[in-house]
Amino acid sequence: MEHVDTLIIGFGKAGKTLAGALAKRHQKVVLVEKSSLMYGGTCINIACIPTKALEVKARKAHTSPQEHYARSIAEKRELTARLRQKNYDKVAGTGAQIIDGTARFLDAGTVRVTLADGSTRDFTADHFVVNTGAVSIRPPVAGLENSKRVYTSTEMMELETLPEELVIVGAGFIALEFASIYTNFGSHVTILSRGSTFLPKADQEIAAAIRADLISRGVTILDEAQLLGGSEAERLTLRVSVAGREQTLTADGVLLAVGRKPATEGLGLEKAGVELDRRGAIVVNERLQSSNPKILAAGDVKGGEQFTYISLDDFRILHSQLTGDGSRTTQNRELVPHTVFLDPPYASIGLTEEQAREQDLDYRVSRLPVAGIPKALVLEKPVGLMKIILENGTEKILGAHFYAPESHEIIHIIMVAMKAGLPYTALRNMIFAHPTMAEALNDL
Repeated sequence: MEHVDTLIIGFGKAGKTLAGALAKRHQKVVLVEKSSLMYGGTCINIACIPTKALEVKARKAHTSPQEHYARSIAEKRELTARLRQKNYDKVAGTGAQIIDGTARFLDAGTVRVTLADGSTRDFTADHFVVNTGAVSIRPPVAGLENSKRVYTSTEMMELETLPEELVIVGAGFIALEFASIYTNFGSHVTILSRGSTFLPKADQEIAAAIRADLISRGVTILDEAQLLGGSEAERLTLRVSVAGREQTLTADGVLLAVGRKPATEGLGLEKAGVELDRRGAIVVNERLQSSNPKILAAGDVKGGEQFTYISLDDFRILHSQLTGDGSRTTQNRELVPHTVFLDPPYASIGLTEEQAREQDLDYRVSRLPVAGIPKALVLEKPVGLMKIILENGTEKILGAHFYAPESHEIIHIIMVAMKAGLPYTALRNMIFAHPTMAEALNDL
């Protein structure tokens, strides 16, 4: 039995950052990761970085879609391999011990790590941190249970052949990012949206702009649609229900983008006295403690918003709890920006117009079509809409929603203004460089 100060399960953003920070404070830290292909976590290897790399590559001019796509996948792999090694070296350089193996709680204070050769090492610790992330939900598709052309987003990232016809099950943000990417690569994409409202949690005026733009680019969006099953020969034949009527689609691939669930299976958390919610997420308090106070959780595994920058903020909370005064909690977390890397990107912060109306706030709305912004013309992307919601009287910004080039950067200007409690006039009258997308805030 080995004892350490802190044992961290999972090499995600919170886990790796905490491991390095604690090791620099001369703590004895062990970081356990079951796959050497996941050093750095989901973001670096199968999500944020590789998908955004493909999004950029998909927009580049090319003569052969298949060759361009295959080259882009190869370049993506090279990028993630470099980042994995960089992350490993950075954490190892702090003195934290990295162990490749599968961790499982034996009881409330003991973790067993099973190594590749079948041998085991048992650990006790002052604190345990679970940072195992989330995994794609993979619902069964009748008739295609063994098909190698039905993918989750993880498997899609390794696909070497560009599908001419791609059907995406789901219409959330992951689905839309892949729809945008593969449309730009040259696939014809069909989205099966289970609901009747497109992007129901987004500002609906912006959602309508995104939908219209995707359709104009050749994406087919079917509402109230379900994949019933299918069969496979040279191509896939899919049985689909659309608004209650069954029809048939053919495709070269199916992407299941119906969400992700916390990766808690197999951790033995029930033996450690850790409570899980109905989705399998670790239930935590504002200090990220589970029902076993020695076991903390960070990142996607605890449920809530699945963003790497939330995981980074979880690190700040954990660091405050374990080495500081404990003042940093989830209650300190205020405004969080959201970005979806479509083409152009969609970014938002604060209240939607629907939320402002439901809360009976005294507000007004200002809009600016992207076609009227000089830099958008320079970028050859005069598509989309910028929208801001202002509170009458205080003149403060309640929310901002941009479907526009560079919106993923501009949204942070809005966030700073909102956090500082500035009136919208502070941005309206600010001097911005020209030509930039940020200067659109003067007109907006």
